[in-house]
Amino acid sequence: MSTAIIITGTICSGKTTVSRKISKCLNIDFLSEENVFPKSLMAILDKIKNCKYPNTVIIEHACILNFINDINSYFDKQIIILLNVCDDILINNLNIRKLNNGVGDYLNVDIFEMKKDIEKQFAKLKDDKITYTADIIENSDYDIEYENIIEFIKQNNGEKET
Repeated sequence: MSTAIIITGTICSGKTTVSRKISKCLNIDFLSEENVFPKSLMAILDKIKNCKYPNTVIIEHACILNFINDINSYFDKQIIILLNVCDDILINNLNIRKLNNGVGDYLNVDIFEMKKDIEKQFAKLKDDKITYTADIIENSDYDIEYENIIEFIKQNNGEKET
């Protein structure tokens, strides 16, 4: 059975870092803008379409839920994880990225509007999909939620949100 583990959240929520750690811990393939060319969501979707994943793959992107129907057609099962990061941490993460001479679309995006949109999309999927919300209120919550996500993935038996 092929499974897509979809990790989403607004820009600067820590999706890539968390996804990379989970990929390494569980030895699961990982698709993100950082490992496809060109660096775009469309390149991720093309890779999914052109490379049949027989087992499990982690797919990380802020806008991936816009393409959930496409993903449904390529995977038997989807596990969707939302990184629900508090506004203070998002602002801090964005400022750190800017200070480190970060470039990209995130500089032109209202991350709070994006957060609202992602939360609405996620809420619509909770009845039909296997979902987990990782609430990040303090930076130390990343480590706690990372462990919770690992356990959720390992023990997932098709139940709805925890």
